[in-house]
Amino acid sequence: MPTTDPGLDQAILSTKVHRPRVAPERVLRERLFERLDRGARGPLTVVSAPTGFGKTTLVADWLGTRWQGGSGWVSLGASDNDRALFWGYLCAAFEQAGVPGARALASAAFAPGPVPTEALVAPMLAELGAVAEPVVLVLDDVHLLDDAGVLEALRQLVEGAPDAVRWVLVSRRAAPFPVGRLRARGLLVEISVDDLRFDRVEATGFLASRFNVAPSDELVDRLVRRTEGWAAGLQLASLTVGEGDDPESAAAAFTGDHPWVTELLVEEVLDRQPPGVRDFLLCTSVLDRFNADLAARVVGVNDAAALLRQVHRRGLFLVELDGRREWFRYHHLFGEMLRARLAEVEPDAPKRLHGAASRWFDGEGLLEEAVQHAHLSDDPEWAAEVIERGWRRMDRSFRSERWLSWARRLPAERVRERPVLALGMGWALLDIARLDEAETFLTRAQEWLEGTAEGPGPRVSAEADYRSMGGFLSAGWAYLAQARGDLEATERHAREALERLPRDDSFYRGIPAVTVGLAQWARGELDAAVRSFDDGLHAFRAAGNAPFEHGALYVMAEVRLEQGWLAESAALFAEAEALEGDLPASDEVRAGRAELLVERGRPEEAAALLDSAGGAPPAPGGDEPRLAIARAELAALRGDSAAARTLIDTALAARLEAARVPRRRPLEARRARLQVLDGDLAEAERWARAALPGDRSDELVALAELALARCLRGESALAEAEARIASIDDARARDTGPRLAVEARLLRARLAEHVGDRSGARRLVAEAVEQAATDELVRVLHRSAPPEVLASVLAAESRWSGLRERLDTLAAGPAGGSPLEGILTRREMEVLGLVREGLRNKDIAKRLFISLSTVKRHIANIYAKLGVTHRTAAVARLEELERG
Repeated sequence: MPTTDPGLDQAILSTKVHRPRVAPERVLRERLFERLDRGARGPLTVVSAPTGFGKTTLVADWLGTRWQGGSGWVSLGASDNDRALFWGYLCAAFEQAGVPGARALASAAFAPGPVPTEALVAPMLAELGAVAEPVVLVLDDVHLLDDAGVLEALRQLVEGAPDAVRWVLVSRRAAPFPVGRLRARGLLVEISVDDLRFDRVEATGFLASRFNVAPSDELVDRLVRRTEGWAAGLQLASLTVGEGDDPESAAAAFTGDHPWVTELLVEEVLDRQPPGVRDFLLCTSVLDRFNADLAARVVGVNDAAALLRQVHRRGLFLVELDGRREWFRYHHLFGEMLRARLAEVEPDAPKRLHGAASRWFDGEGLLEEAVQHAHLSDDPEWAAEVIERGWRRMDRSFRSERWLSWARRLPAERVRERPVLALGMGWALLDIARLDEAETFLTRAQEWLEGTAEGPGPRVSAEADYRSMGGFLSAGWAYLAQARGDLEATERHAREALERLPRDDSFYRGIPAVTVGLAQWARGELDAAVRSFDDGLHAFRAAGNAPFEHGALYVMAEVRLEQGWLAESAALFAEAEALEGDLPASDEVRAGRAELLVERGRPEEAAALLDSAGGAPPAPGGDEPRLAIARAELAALRGDSAAARTLIDTALAARLEAARVPRRRPLEARRARLQVLDGDLAEAERWARAALPGDRSDELVALAELALARCLRGESALAEAEARIASIDDARARDTGPRLAVEARLLRARLAEHVGDRSGARRLVAEAVEQAATDELVRVLHRSAPPEVLASVLAAESRWSGLRERLDTLAAGPAGGSPLEGILTRREMEVLGLVREGLRNKDIAKRLFISLSTVKRHIANIYAKLGVTHRTAAVARLEELERG
């Protein structure tokens, strides 16, 4: 639900993006350096081989000795299949490589709700496109990635990499996505196991650095043959051969197939260590990474730092992670051997050691690792305690789905006996729209709250969350009710939450306040909705919750836009955008601003803004396809009602089935208005029958326009039209915005014109212009005002000259659209088009919902402007102009 800055742990982050240290006695592998040099001239190099072939050392050494540009490094682990963590590490590595804006993009992965892969990749590629000097980004142990979302993001980044960006993927397996096209185009360099095998010259240099004397040719040949050039095998062999009195005999006894590796490591390395070192190695093998403090806790010794230094000096496959000799891990093969040996000699030890590790990580506030080791300790009670205490922290970081994956691994009875755990699972399931399952857990928590729960319990580790459980439960019920469209229950539960949540918990109090506003918005109570949103906004600001502050500003701006308070709406959108310097950019905000420009009659500016949108994550609480809606309104403003209707249909089809917020925009009503404009009254009538009684402003105006259209077509609908317009006035008690008032006046003006009351029509249009001009409500005048009356009103006073120019531009349509632009008005072009189709004046009047006398006046104006005297000549003149 809520969010804060994801705050990637800096201790862990520093180990993830640290390039491994290369031993000074290593062998410089020039032939492979040249392959890497060639790879750095293209987008992708893949270094793949089984464990122990020196992949990581090779690439790290090449970066340190040959590469002159910027570089970043990410050491991957199995836990990095969490896309948010992976993205955070990637952004940090790019920052390390000299891409200054990359780190700020990390927060996009922690945005609320599902985040499309394109929404992460597109801004990153844009940032990388600005890089002038070449940079290399190395991902080590790519084979540990198996999450489809992580791999898809990586594929898009590699395939879309700008010229200055080079990727090096280090893996035990082939590239994790198809690379055939890059290979065919000569843009891929691959270094495989056969390339990585040490040849005789390299093996000689390697063994010499270990023995401190040049090995004999026979010894080198024997070891190369037995190890098949395997770097780890050579290193293991050097430990055995180098310590013996007869290296030739030791080399002869060194086998070359896989089973000997474990035997060698145990008998010739592990068993040769002092007991204290051996115990240290076995106990710390359960850890993916460790420092002296963690090792001391797990091993149960006070001299862990000294033991760690001893292990490091002995060269016992310890890999430094942070450049400060504080955090380490074991070589993968060595670690696997140690774990297997530990399970063999002391089968119960791993669970005990994982439990100790979990408690250390928990004390350090490192929740991910604490939970990981708690599960491996096979102590479900401890795991439940850690996970329960971590709920609010993960929820505030928008990582509730990750938290849910931990909680789902717990036995069902552990959840049933823990009220806070059940509540957290209900909230997390609401976040992913699993409504029925969420209700089950919320109900269990409710039973604990009411004292009706059966079975053992309650067990509680998060005491503060337990004390405030009533408020969280009410907020959860409100969330569930709004997702199911029950607006009355939504508001009732949300108000209960505001009563129950602690007064000083601004972070969470903002959520029910906004929830009340969403329900009010959906009911058309727009003034009340703005007040509720403002309450939520102040709560989010007090809590420093910038993402939800952004969301509250966005919904307030949207309501003010709907009301027609365009200046206030523009200011609110601007505030929301100002926050986006530290947050992911929102296409919904851009779409709202574009629709605001549509309302002000500025189609070109709106189009430019919409063209810049696409691919950003949705704003908090945003379900509806906002871009499609804004583009539909732009198309309608430009007179392309067919495109507008298609876009509205697209928006309707794309709405989520299980919406997390009430339906805020009656899109069906917007479509009905377009149907009326196109003369498709039968379709609009079908909607009207289903929509009754409509109480949203768009619905009320659409119903009134439909009744008015029927009047203009000669049907007996005058009383209905008057009643519909009156209902708009009634709605102004809950929506005091100017748009509804202007719409009502213009509808009355059209009705007055229809019954012959031209002075009344002129008075109403003048009042509408006066009110619309304050907030630049240009589009409503363009769409709803009777054209001749509006032109007369605007011509009467010079102060309306700017407004008149804007409306004349809209009436002319887009530049280049017709050879008659600048000669005929938009309405005159519509009339001439219908004349060309063969319609009679009476039919034209029905199609355009204007009087017969108005049609005759338009035709007279057309004749005069084109210099013709009859219909056939007008059509011929049009066709002549079209031919050029």
